[in-house]
Amino acid sequence: MLSLANNLTHKMPRWGDAAFDAGVDLGDHSAKVVLAAARGGRQEVVAAVRMPLPADQQSGLATRAAVLAERLREWCGVSVNPFRCSLPPSLTDYESAEIPAEVHHAEPAAQDAIHQLHGDVDAVTWDYWRTPGNLFGSRHDALHLVWASNQDVGPVLSEFKRAGLSCAALDSAPSALPLVAPDDER
Repeated sequence: MLSLANNLTHKMPRWGDAAFDAGVDLGDHSAKVVLAAARGGRQEVVAAVRMPLPADQQSGLATRAAVLAERLREWCGVSVNPFRCSLPPSLTDYESAEIPAEVHHAEPAAQDAIHQLHGDVDAVTWDYWRTPGNLFGSRHDALHLVWASNQDVGPVLSEFKRAGLSCAALDSAPSALPLVAPDDER
């Protein structure tokens, strides 16, 4: 087991009432974490680590979540705000489709697409984003959907909750890490 906790905790600045945010990426073979602190109205990354998981812990997502939750508690001498976590790409599905430019609110279109693709919207954790068509020389915007089965998601949330951590959003997205990094570091 890696013992990175002491190094990270020692190097983390102590800014009084600074709020720590975490972005977590549960990969197939390693976990990646970015910790950020709010300072002067902006976020600053104070620690980042890639944690390879031992071979016996690579098989189960819940086991990986438990190991990571334990490390997060060690790395953060103070409590962590509810964080964002992304799932391994092997557990997520992706679909994209053109969306007319006159559709201003993509969420209903995304929910309808998830319903058509999966049937039961409540049985999956999903996310979406929209890219303008002019970025890629198209007349239409693109709607991107990612989702994962709640059978995969549930055990992850349970492990984080058992460790006393709160997951604000479990994203079935390529990575939650950029959501925590400051704008100028994205």
